[in-house]
Amino acid sequence: MLSQAARHWVRRVPRAIVCVATLIAFSFAPARAETAASDGQNAEASFSALIEFVQASGWRVNLQTVCGKLGVAHLTPECAFKQISVEAEAGRFFPHGFNVPVVPTGDVPYVLLFHLHPLVGEFLIVSPRAELISLHVRSKGSDYERVANELGQRVLEAELRFWTLNLDGVKALPKLERRDGR
Repeated sequence: MLSQAARHWVRRVPRAIVCVATLIAFSFAPARAETAASDGQNAEASFSALIEFVQASGWRVNLQTVCGKLGVAHLTPECAFKQISVEAEAGRFFPHGFNVPVVPTGDVPYVLLFHLHPLVGEFLIVSPRAELISLHVRSKGSDYERVANELGQRVLEAELRFWTLNLDGVKALPKLERRDGR
C-alpha cells in the first residue's frame, strides 16, 4: 500500500507507470524479510544497531548522482555507501534499502533509506538518531522532489518499523550478495 506522500506524488505525476529509481541501476539482489507490528520502544537502539550492521556487512556502492539530487553531496563528497536491500514480500521487487555513508571518521552524518513501490520510490535522509531530515519521491520520467516533512514522518515511521522488525532476520541471512556476483 502506498504511503500518503507516494499517493500525493502519483496524483501529481499521472504518467508514472513503473517506479524506476537511480538506485535500481546498481542491480542488487535483495534479501527477503517479513513485516510485523512493532513496539517502537527500542527504535533508536535498533537504528544504531542497523547502522553498525550495514557498515560491517553491506556492499559498497557509489551513489554520486543520487547524493547530488538529494542535496547531501556536500556532507559526503565521495558518495560511497554501504548498502543492504531487502524485499518485504518474496518474489516481488519492491525493496527497502538501508544506506550508510562510508566516512573516514566513522561519524555517520546521515542515513539514506529508500522504499520502492510499483509507481513511486521514496527516499529518506535520516539522522543517525532516526530523525527525519528530508523525504524525496521519484517516479519514472521525473526527478526527485522534496516532500513536506509532515507527510514524510509517516513514511519514516513505516520504514523504521520495517527495519527494526527485520534486523534479526537480515542478520541471519547466510550471505548478502549483489546480483552481478561481486
